Parts: sequence; C-alpha cells; structure tokens
Amino acid sequence: MREARAVAIGVRTGVGCLLVTMLWVGCLSSTAGSSGGAAGEPDTSTGGMTTTPGTGGFIDLKVFTPGSCVYGEDNPDAYDHGLCTAMPSDPPPPCTRDCCQTCGIDASGSSRCVCDVATGSYSSCTCTPPAGFPTGLSGGNCSPQGYASTVPPATAPAGSVSLKGAPCTKANTVCFTADSTPSSPRGCICIYPGDGVMHCGVVHDWFTFSGGETTYN
Repeated sequence: MREARAVAIGVRTGVGCLLVTMLWVGCLSSTAGSSGGAAGEPDTSTGGMTTTPGTGGFIDLKVFTPGSCVYGEDNPDAYDHGLCTAMPSDPPPPCTRDCCQTCGIDASGSSRCVCDVATGSYSSCTCTPPAGFPTGLSGGNCSPQGYASTVPPATAPAGSVSLKGAPCTKANTVCFTADSTPSSPRGCICIYPGDGVMHCGVVHDWFTFSGGETTYN
C-alpha cells in the first residue's frame, strides 16, 4: 500500500501563489495510479490544475491561471487569486464562464462552479475529493478535541489547540472538530502510517458524522 498524503506544489508569482498540482496519494495498490484535477476552494482559492500520469510518478505538470478551468486561458471573472464565487461588489458582476478552485481538507479537492450565462450566476459548486481519498468514512467529535484551523480563534476557550498536524496513529480515522457547524462541517483525517498527523479543513461531505466521540490515537 502506498502512503496516504496530500501533496501540493506552489509557484509564487507577483500576484500570489499559483497551485501547480494537488493530488491525494493513498489507499491505492502499488500498481494503481491517481490523477489530479481542476480545483477550487470557496474561501481561499487558487486556479485549477492537472497532471499527466507517467512511469514512477506524475509528469508534465500544467499550471492553470487563477479561477480558470481551461489550461492556457485566463478567467476574467476571477479576482483575489482565483475566487469567483463571492464577488466583493454589490451587486456582484455576472459570471461569463465556469470557475475552478481548490477546496476541502488541505485544499486537495476540486470545485467547478458552473456559470449560468443566462442569469450570470454560479451554481453547482460541489467540492469533489481528490482521486484516492478514502470513501464511506464516518466519525464523531474528535477526542481529544481541537480546531481544524491552523490557529484556534480568539473566542476559543483557554487552552484550545489546533488539530492540524497533530500526531495520530489510527489510519483513515475521521472526526469533527470544535469549529464544525451544521452549515460548515469541519474535521480531520488521520494519515497513518503516511506522515502520522491529522489533516484538517472543511469536510464538504467527504465523510459523515456518526455521533459520539472518535479518538485518533
């Protein structure tokens, strides 16, 4: 079995950091392969990306411009390094094409927001997990509990910690963090043996809540 982990490679430019490729390597046999995809995060997004499978790894990395779903084309609707789904103006300008962004845990998922040109609005911004991400997982509240964010919010109780990068030993265990809400579920997955730490973020229905508490060690 391959080690499970999310891999990201960034290229810093004058306008920010463009994501070159993102893939989930794990839960695959030694002969199986996984591929990247066009991607997007609804709150902290970049452009889409793709990779070409090759012998012993991935080759021919392609950099997509922020918000773009088509290699080599800009997305004029994109702003703030690729965010298309929540324009800052009121009312927002109409969209003219689909928008692709990174999303989910470790920003390893892909979201293609479909533009309805007739109405100028986006729809169907479902966040799809990366190839190879385990399916059918469920878990309760994380125990010990913590936050999915890198730093607990200022309103968190004294002594609160972030679970992002916390050591764990239970492979593919998932749980929901203290900052999870019904409208924005957040949680973590334990990548073990992999790097042996928790990977956290917005869940996007990648796994479900089972009730109770779930330990990760």
